[in-house]
Amino acid sequence: MIRLQSLYIDQIHRLQYVLKDRRRKYLQNLKIERESLCSIHDQPKPTASERRMYERLKAMQKFHKRHGVEAVLHRKFIEKRLKSTEGYTIRPMSFHAKCTYTEGGVKCGERILPSCKFCRKHILEDKRQILFRPCFVEKSGVLCQEPVPNIFEDSTCVLHIELPPMRQYEQKKFESDSEEDDATASSPMVPVKEEVPSSESISTVPRNDIEMFSAEDVGNNVTICHDQDVSNQLDGSFDETQPNGQVTMT
Repeated sequence: MIRLQSLYIDQIHRLQYVLKDRRRKYLQNLKIERESLCSIHDQPKPTASERRMYERLKAMQKFHKRHGVEAVLHRKFIEKRLKSTEGYTIRPMSFHAKCTYTEGGVKCGERILPSCKFCRKHILEDKRQILFRPCFVEKSGVLCQEPVPNIFEDSTCVLHIELPPMRQYEQKKFESDSEEDDATASSPMVPVKEEVPSSESISTVPRNDIEMFSAEDVGNNVTICHDQDVSNQLDGSFDETQPNGQVTMT
């Protein structure tokens, strides 16, 4: 039975597809005929076959049309259904719908809030909403009617927010830092001069107690001495020079 039921369902789907496809082709041909030819009712039908086809076409158009009592009952049914659903028609409201509030013949152009007919500025005109309330801050005998979210009891609008008092901060100093600062502030600043060596101590003139000796080639080892005292000491320390250029010390 289940297999047979599935086959019937597939056959119904196939017939629906064929019906839609043939209707699509019929509408295309009808559109082409209307654009290229005149109305079929005004066309001449000289032959008998064309007249039979025309009568068949008119019969097919009247096939689904209701006549007599059936047409009356169908019309009454439609009227009864419209009366029963009057006032309950649900239409999807667009997100970009405008506010319905009007003042002096001028309509508000702001966007509405979700599931509402008014914008944020005129939301208090909706008497059934409970999400917003007036600010109710009195200034100069006038109560503020700006809508604010009904979350906290002391919440106000932006114009009547009470700012906290400004706090002043003082930097505290430790005792050691304060004493050093006081000492540096009380003691006068003494400029320190850098001692630059005089030109007498730095001289480029050669000294008289220093003698210059020419370097003698005694082999591989060459000794050069510029100080007289050091040269006298070295004279007694050197014994002789070996033939191979080495110096022996006594």
